[in-house]
Amino acid sequence: MKNTNTRTLGQLGAAALVVGAGLMNVYAVDAPVGGRNYATAMSSQLDGNIGHLRRLRASMGKGTPLQAKPVYTVNTVDSKAGSLTETVLTSPAKRWRVGVQGFYEQTSVDSHSGSPGHDRDEAGAQLVAEYLVRDNFLVGGAVSYGRAHAETDNARTSNEDNTRFDIYSIGKDGRWTCMNSLGMGLNYHNMHGADRDGYAINFMHETAYDLMRMESATLQVYAGVQTSWNKLDGVRKSRDGYTLRVRSQKDWATDVNMGFRYNIALPSFGSAPEGMLSLQTGAVGSVGNVNPSAKFTVDGESFRQNCASRDRWGWEIGAGLDMPITENLALFGTAEGIIRSDSYAFDAQLGMKMAF
Repeated sequence: MKNTNTRTLGQLGAAALVVGAGLMNVYAVDAPVGGRNYATAMSSQLDGNIGHLRRLRASMGKGTPLQAKPVYTVNTVDSKAGSLTETVLTSPAKRWRVGVQGFYEQTSVDSHSGSPGHDRDEAGAQLVAEYLVRDNFLVGGAVSYGRAHAETDNARTSNEDNTRFDIYSIGKDGRWTCMNSLGMGLNYHNMHGADRDGYAINFMHETAYDLMRMESATLQVYAGVQTSWNKLDGVRKSRDGYTLRVRSQKDWATDVNMGFRYNIALPSFGSAPEGMLSLQTGAVGSVGNVNPSAKFTVDGESFRQNCASRDRWGWEIGAGLDMPITENLALFGTAEGIIRSDSYAFDAQLGMKMAF
């Protein structure tokens, strides 16, 4: 009878003696290397989707000042009754915005207690379309694609193809600003012959309140949440008469943050609206699974591989620039970092938006 107890990969040698020498050949390829990749695949997917929500939050509504109101011209008309003035609509309000941006993200998690850490980077592009329903309410949609590389400690590098879709809204009422988004991600992991499909449901919310309004600056306090529920399909591989089965994985991660944001109005270019420089800092806490694990079996013998855990608490800093160049075109950029005792995450993006 085969032993079906679940063991960690630290017990690999003992397991090989129980099940047979042939099993060592299977694990020599798939467990010490692939097992670590399987464990960090879910962690990498969670990192990527939470990072995506941070970038989406930072870029939503950029370029909103672009001719959001109609433009009128006052003309003087001479008549027998004397000079009269008439107001003519020169240009109606431009409610639509379309934009494109490129992004880069990097994450690093330290190894801990025999569980492997990993380094991850992703680069890609995002397309957005927004509609200004009213002067204080905007809706939008975004689609993005990113190519990621995840390098697990003492293992091979795996690749990810990530496509994400989001809808979102921004509403303002007096001193309050509310932002929401809902989306999904399609994730494909290339793991050296053990390819895996995954998907995610992503949600973001932030509420900000203007504590102080000055002539050319605003101090806000904000609180937000980014949450991502993820699934990864299982894998089946065969070698030397043995079959390796990796179970499907389901996990979720949530970051809750709170801090202060300082918005500074910048001088305008010609007839373009004013620009805006934003600086923010605050605390972030993680809820959910901070160290996903992979469970798999070979010929009835079960094993588990954990990935490195991470501190649940950290500090975030960020900056953003929204700079209209003309009445209809704006450039923007954002950068944000999350620093924890055993890991860090950094992401940045540059883009442009056009109003019509």
